[in-house]
Amino acid sequence: MAKNTEVKNKKVEKVEPEVKISTPSRSPSRFVLGSCQFNRIDNVNKFISQCIDLGITTIDTGWGYGGSEHFSEKLIGQYLKKNRDKIYLIDKLPLYCMDPQKYKTFDDVLNEQLSVLGTDYIDCYMLHAVYDANIENQEEHIQGAIEFLKDKKKEGKIGSIGFSAHVDIYKAEHLLNLTNWDACMFTYNVLSGPIAEHYKEINVWQNPGKEAFQIAKNKGIHTYSMMPLESGRVLDISHDQNFIDYAFRYVKNEKSIDSILLGSSKIEHIKRSIYGEGDSLK
Repeated sequence: MAKNTEVKNKKVEKVEPEVKISTPSRSPSRFVLGSCQFNRIDNVNKFISQCIDLGITTIDTGWGYGGSEHFSEKLIGQYLKKNRDKIYLIDKLPLYCMDPQKYKTFDDVLNEQLSVLGTDYIDCYMLHAVYDANIENQEEHIQGAIEFLKDKKKEGKIGSIGFSAHVDIYKAEHLLNLTNWDACMFTYNVLSGPIAEHYKEINVWQNPGKEAFQIAKNKGIHTYSMMPLESGRVLDISHDQNFIDYAFRYVKNEKSIDSILLGSSKIEHIKRSIYGEGDSLK
């Protein structure tokens, strides 16, 4: 218990959130609304509108988010019908789950996603969870996907190209050097940092630490962090509100992170994640 108390009481300088409203040129906001949790929200349109009022104008989604194929993409598509210009949209090419019997080309996948979303372009399109699956001829597959992203960017179907990955620093640096990326997304939270050695029993996603974000920033790549609470595993350490606020400050204080992905299904949790004060997380 002593080590938990020490972490909870650790003082970290409070940083006011840098919330940027997306401009017509569609730049990503400081905080990003994740959509894996949309299956736990009764009124997604209302929830997205509330997040926009907080300055969160970027939405991150993926093929299987929400628990089934296109679940969250469909809900986002409903919102985009009247609000496309309000949203900077991130979606992903699911290298890890493509069914070769159904989708013969990357074009098949992207066109289906565009159809479900009801839009003709995606602001940022990423290779999803690179290296999460043991794909045959993986490096060749990744290179082919990169060329596809570049082509679609030239065609105007994609605004920027990137990747998300749960990898160590060695694979992160390898990925960052493969092409001139516009964006990247890695896991980052308190279990990536100095307290990690005290909680080795907690099963966490692989992450490259702050070094990967710093390398990306030096290359001019927009950096996104995901899983600020490690999919809830940070709460296995403590549910104390001070500790949770510390966990979010830990991520917000990392200067090499441009945008932070938030995945709560409750608007009061989103507010607390941004401001570190206000409503309880009970």
